[in-house]
Amino acid sequence: MALANVERRLFQRVELSLPISVRWRDSSGEEKTVAASTSNISYTGAYFKTPEVKSIKREDVLSVAVAIPRESSRDFPFSRLVGKARVVRIEEKLQGIALEFARDFTRLAIA
Repeated sequence: MALANVERRLFQRVELSLPISVRWRDSSGEEKTVAASTSNISYTGAYFKTPEVKSIKREDVLSVAVAIPRESSRDFPFSRLVGKARVVRIEEKLQGIALEFARDFTRLAIA
């Protein structure tokens, strides 16, 4: 009997394409920056795609900034997210990266 794949997330993901800026140091110590778009996002993490996937490793800690347009505020009640995030999954064939936001990740509320 096969077990069903159980969703372990505490917060619901929202399918939103939002601008995300990611900064990190690669294995040679060179600072890299990439601008991409999220595929989905939640209160505790995000998923995005980038051709730079090969220079990022699982467990790397990245500096992340996500801008949330006002028209998306119905789905996500913040205007900007900034801070550190840990890479929890890499999907090389899809060029996708799943992030978990650090506990002190800043969530700027809409005024």
